[in-house]
Amino acid sequence: MNLFEQAAASVSEAIKTKQASGSDVRDLAAYLFRAYIRLVSEAKRKDAALQQSLDAQAKSQVWHRELVRAEAALLLDEIMGTCDRLTREVAFRRLEGLSWKEIGERYGLSSHAAEARFSKSS
Repeated sequence: MNLFEQAAASVSEAIKTKQASGSDVRDLAAYLFRAYIRLVSEAKRKDAALQQSLDAQAKSQVWHRELVRAEAALLLDEIMGTCDRLTREVAFRRLEGLSWKEIGERYGLSSHAAEARFSKSS
Protein backbone atom coordinates (compact mmCIF):
# COMPACT_ATOMS: atom_id res chain seq x y z
CA MET A 1 0.00 0.00 0.00
CA ASN A 2 2.87 2.37 0.81
CA LEU A 3 4.38 1.76 -2.60
CA PHE A 4 1.07 2.50 -4.28
CA GLU A 5 0.74 5.74 -2.31
CA GLN A 6 4.29 6.70 -3.32
CA ALA A 7 3.46 5.97 -6.96
CA ALA A 8 0.30 8.07 -6.75
CA ALA A 9 2.24 10.97 -5.24
CA SER A 10 4.92 10.65 -7.93
CA VAL A 11 2.32 10.59 -10.70
CA SER A 12 0.56 13.58 -9.17
CA GLU A 13 3.82 15.56 -9.24
CA ALA A 14 4.51 14.43 -12.82
CA ILE A 15 1.05 15.57 -13.91
CA LYS A 16 1.59 19.01 -12.37
CA THR A 17 4.98 19.29 -14.08
CA LYS A 18 3.57 18.21 -17.44
CA GLN A 19 0.61 20.59 -17.16
CA ALA A 20 2.96 23.45 -16.35
CA SER A 21 4.95 22.70 -19.51
CA GLY A 22 1.78 22.51 -21.62
CA SER A 23 1.60 18.74 -22.12
CA ASP A 24 -0.74 16.15 -20.66
CA VAL A 25 -0.66 12.52 -19.46
CA ARG A 26 -2.66 10.52 -22.02
CA ASP A 27 -3.34 7.28 -20.13
CA LEU A 28 -3.36 8.05 -16.41
CA ALA A 29 -4.06 4.44 -15.32
CA ALA A 30 -1.14 3.05 -17.37
CA TYR A 31 1.16 5.83 -16.16
CA LEU A 32 0.25 5.08 -12.53
CA PHE A 33 0.67 1.34 -13.11
CA ARG A 34 4.17 1.76 -14.60
CA ALA A 35 5.21 4.05 -11.73
CA TYR A 36 3.95 1.46 -9.24
CA ILE A 37 5.73 -1.41 -11.01
CA ARG A 38 9.01 0.56 -11.01
CA LEU A 39 8.72 1.12 -7.25
CA VAL A 40 7.93 -2.56 -6.63
CA SER A 41 10.92 -3.64 -8.74
CA GLU A 42 13.22 -1.24 -6.90
CA ALA A 43 11.96 -2.50 -3.53
CA LYS A 44 12.56 -6.12 -4.61
CA ARG A 45 16.12 -5.30 -5.70
CA LYS A 46 16.80 -3.61 -2.38
CA ASP A 47 15.32 -6.54 -0.45
CA ALA A 48 17.40 -9.02 -2.46
CA ALA A 49 20.58 -7.01 -1.84
CA LEU A 50 19.78 -6.75 1.87
CA GLN A 51 19.05 -10.48 2.10
CA GLN A 52 22.29 -11.29 0.29
CA SER A 53 24.21 -9.07 2.70
CA LEU A 54 22.51 -10.67 5.71
CA ASP A 55 23.26 -14.16 4.37
CA ALA A 56 26.92 -13.26 3.86
CA GLN A 57 27.13 -11.84 7.37
CA ALA A 58 25.52 -14.96 8.85
CA LYS A 59 28.00 -17.19 7.00
CA SER A 60 30.86 -15.02 8.24
CA GLN A 61 29.63 -15.30 11.83
CA VAL A 62 29.33 -19.10 11.56
CA TRP A 63 32.84 -19.27 10.09
CA HIS A 64 34.16 -17.06 12.91
CA ARG A 65 32.51 -19.21 15.61
CA GLU A 66 34.00 -22.36 14.07
CA LEU A 67 37.43 -20.72 13.92
CA VAL A 68 37.20 -19.71 17.60
CA ARG A 69 36.14 -23.26 18.54
CA ALA A 70 39.02 -24.77 16.58
CA GLU A 71 41.53 -22.39 18.17
CA ALA A 72 40.15 -23.15 21.65
CA ALA A 73 40.35 -26.90 21.00
CA LEU A 74 43.92 -26.57 19.75
CA LEU A 75 44.91 -24.50 22.76
CA LEU A 76 43.28 -26.99 25.14
CA ASP A 77 45.10 -29.87 23.43
CA GLU A 78 48.42 -28.01 23.76
CA ILE A 79 47.81 -27.23 27.43
CA MET A 80 46.69 -30.75 28.25
CA GLY A 81 49.72 -32.11 26.41
CA THR A 82 51.97 -30.42 28.97
CA CYS A 83 50.20 -32.09 31.93
CA ASP A 84 50.74 -35.53 33.39
CA ARG A 85 47.94 -38.12 33.20
CA LEU A 86 46.59 -37.47 36.72
CA THR A 87 46.46 -33.71 36.25
CA ARG A 88 44.60 -34.17 32.91
CA GLU A 89 42.09 -36.45 34.56
CA VAL A 90 41.57 -34.04 37.47
CA ALA A 91 40.96 -31.24 34.94
CA PHE A 92 38.51 -33.38 32.95
CA ARG A 93 36.60 -34.39 36.08
CA ARG A 94 36.34 -30.73 37.12
CA LEU A 95 35.03 -29.84 33.65
CA GLU A 96 32.47 -32.63 34.04
CA GLY A 97 31.18 -30.77 37.11
CA LEU A 98 32.58 -32.91 39.91
CA SER A 99 33.40 -31.14 43.16
CA TRP A 100 36.95 -31.04 44.52
CA LYS A 101 35.84 -33.46 47.23
CA GLU A 102 34.50 -35.96 44.66
CA ILE A 103 37.65 -35.67 42.56
CA GLY A 104 39.86 -36.14 45.62
CA GLU A 105 37.93 -39.24 46.69
CA ARG A 106 38.18 -40.72 43.18
CA TYR A 107 41.97 -40.34 43.03
CA GLY A 108 42.84 -40.84 46.71
CA LEU A 109 43.60 -37.16 47.36
CA SER A 110 42.18 -34.60 49.73
CA SER A 111 39.90 -32.01 48.14
CA HIS A 112 42.58 -29.41 48.80
CA ALA A 113 45.27 -31.53 47.12
CA ALA A 114 43.06 -32.09 44.04
CA GLU A 115 42.38 -28.36 43.78
CA ALA A 116 46.05 -27.52 44.29
CA ARG A 117 47.09 -30.00 41.60
CA PHE A 118 44.63 -28.36 39.19
CA SER A 119 45.69 -24.82 40.12
CA LYS A 120 49.36 -25.68 39.77
CA SER A 121 48.82 -26.92 36.21
CA SER A 122 46.78 -23.91 35.07
